Amino acid sequence: MHNELIETGVKWLRAKKCPVVLTEITGGAREQPDVFGLHSNGTTTLIECKASRPDFFADAKKVTRVHPRLGIGLFRYYLTPKELLDVDELPSGWGLLEFTGKKVLCKKKSCTHEYDELSEKAMVVSAIRRLKIESGKHTSLTVVSPYTAQTKCRTKLYIEE
Repeated sequence: MHNELIETGVKWLRAKKCPVVLTEITGGAREQPDVFGLHSNGTTTLIECKASRPDFFADAKKVTRVHPRLGIGLFRYYLTPKELLDVDELPSGWGLLEFTGKKVLCKKKSCTHEYDELSEKAMVVSAIRRLKIESGKHTSLTVVSPYTAQTKCRTKLYIEE
């Protein structure tokens, strides 16, 4: 169920026109987000997927929940199966997405949060470094909008070990 929720979180962000979505990425941040979206306007969204109540309550003990400013995501959501949580159980400012098996219902929208921008940047750098490019070489990237199929820009990416 957890993997299905992650896939659902990715689809939800993509439907919100989020061009970059990372899942279960390690490195750079104090947490390993289930789903993390980088929006074109520079905002970020964290989605934590919880398939059970014990998993949700264990999540509350993470350092990034105890000290929310150390966390990532300007917007933060829990994504759960339908009726797993009540809105009043959520941490302050968090949103709740429920998966019915067919669609996602937004039971509560996220407020904005103070967040650790450096951790977010380090996490993105970690993701980029995982691209398969030989050290000292570059790759040309052609960025195509998934919404219009038009070329947005051509850029060269250099990665050093």
